[in-house]
Amino acid sequence: MKNLNYMKHAYLIIAHNKYPQLQLLINLLDDPRNDIFVHIDKKSELPELIAPNFSKLAILDKRIDTRWGDISLVETELLLLKTAYNSGQYEYFHMISGIDLPIKPNDYIHDFFENYKGLEFVGYIAPS
Repeated sequence: MKNLNYMKHAYLIIAHNKYPQLQLLINLLDDPRNDIFVHIDKKSELPELIAPNFSKLAILDKRIDTRWGDISLVETELLLLKTAYNSGQYEYFHMISGIDLPIKPNDYIHDFFENYKGLEFVGYIAPS
């Protein structure tokens, strides 16, 4: 970590199983520049997660019965976004699944977003 005035990132995680992999994900994201927000599907049992050393970890109390391709997934995403937005100042929000793992280290990810601050990499092709 090079800069003491670093950008904060919020990782928003939707999880429902494979808790050892979720714990690995939390461990890999553990960095003072990251806060981690986790929604555990209402259908699932709550896991015993080990808290990170550097990141703030918030397991959402409100749990939604989240189903793929259903409005409940959008509701879960909005709940995570609102919770994170009301919890601190973040430059970037990353919505991921509990079974995702980063392929680059935290320094690389933060450097990337610092180098391209203000740019968005979302585009579309207009129908012809």
